[in-house]
Amino acid sequence: MTRQIAFGYGAPSVPELEERIHTLETQVASLTEAVRILTAGLAGTPFDEPGSQEASASARRAHELLITVPPSRRTG
Repeated sequence: MTRQIAFGYGAPSVPELEERIHTLETQVASLTEAVRILTAGLAGTPFDEPGSQEASASARRAHELLITVPPSRRTG
């Protein structure tokens, strides 16, 4: 997100700030879930077969989670 709170052009309204905070909280929650999925896939267990596809499946699930963010919530 490239916007900054700039008081030179007038302070943003409280609803604008609340919306931006909500957007950031949603993005952090999505990233947290993606990291959890990736960690679970990479950690594995001692009982996993060698060459398990769990890591690639977890990476795919994490990627799908991140690309399902609604366009109105995307930044960049």
